[in-house]
Amino acid sequence: MGIYMGIGPQITYPDSECLIELVREMPLELLLLETDAPFLPPSHLIGESAKPDMISFVAEKISSLRGDVTAQEVLDIARENAKLLYNIK
Repeated sequence: MGIYMGIGPQITYPDSECLIELVREMPLELLLLETDAPFLPPSHLIGESAKPDMISFVAEKISSLRGDVTAQEVLDIARENAKLLYNIK
């Protein structure tokens, strides 16, 4: 289908029920990660500016929600998906 889903820090917010359900159900082949830097930090860092290195919090949350993949695997899968999307060798 050619559609990817970018998941960012909003997944760490408890009122993101629809996004949480999507992440639990979606094929990982569609997953991209984003930070929304500098605007939206993970929920436990409200008041700080978001930074690119906060992507690990998104991966950790996805891992904990799904239970079938580690945070490192989430990062690896999203990296490979981005390479495919942007035709990076």
